[in-house]
Amino acid sequence: FSNNISNSFVSTGSYQGIYGPGYNQGNSTMAHYFADITDANQRFHKNVLISGDASKYTNYSTASQNYFPPTSANVGFVNYAGGPVDYHNYALKNTSPYYNTATDNQDIGVNFVKLDSALNATRCDPVISNIQEASAAMQSILIFPNPSNGAFTIQYTMNQMENVSIIITDALGRTLSLKRNINQAAGTYSEISDHDLRNGIYNVAVLIGDKLINTRVIIAH
Repeated sequence: FSNNISNSFVSTGSYQGIYGPGYNQGNSTMAHYFADITDANQRFHKNVLISGDASKYTNYSTASQNYFPPTSANVGFVNYAGGPVDYHNYALKNTSPYYNTATDNQDIGVNFVKLDSALNATRCDPVISNIQEASAAMQSILIFPNPSNGAFTIQYTMNQMENVSIIITDALGRTLSLKRNINQAAGTYSEISDHDLRNGIYNVAVLIGDKLINTRVIIAH
């Protein structure tokens, strides 16, 4: 567990930080459940635990370095309050004490370049022989807002009449929403999804005839 930023507030059940049943947070829990983690091997290292209790992690504070800022304001996010609107706001300012201080000399926390690259990668079902084949039926697909705090619009443009299905699945591949075989003529269509989705990344698949295009939406309440 290294190079992470996470909240470590006291929960409504009075739990905080890294804890396990029957063991106090921090040193005791980690010694019991993660005995292979030591201060020397730095497997718990370069973490920012917001509002965490540093006194509970003294066994990992010499060779290992972890940080316990009292509030999110002390972290140096670009715009913490604006994070649910655009996750890039959770990036660190260059004045943050955790800027370029991870084990790889990058920022502690998310590598947004890699995250954006992963989210923008094209995923194709084996049915598709190439992207041009799919685009003959469908000109474009847009999802907005993305990230979303819950409801979002799926907008797509058809170049010819086809049956359309829209499938929303979670990270485990479970189908959460399905509209099947809607016959539509050429034109632009919008579908509004207002399902009560938890925070996370969801796959949106639009099937035009036998051509499938996948994209993703981020839910951040």
